[in-house]
Amino acid sequence: MRLVVIDYAGLSTNPNDVGDFLKAYPQIKELVVDHGLAFELFTCNELINNQERLAKFNCCTGPKHRSLL
Repeated sequence: MRLVVIDYAGLSTNPNDVGDFLKAYPQIKELVVDHGLAFELFTCNELINNQERLAKFNCCTGPKHRSLL
């Protein structure tokens, strides 16, 4: 299974929460982060075992505004 989120904050702004979530749901094999015009693909093993990659989720940005309507 592949999980797609909008921006890093679309899943969590706490890297530990992301790691715990991925460990709790081993059926998720890949995580895709949609940045609008580009995206990043991570394997869940990569995120669980690499704190540097997981640290990208340490962000405190506000919600994305997608339209004015």
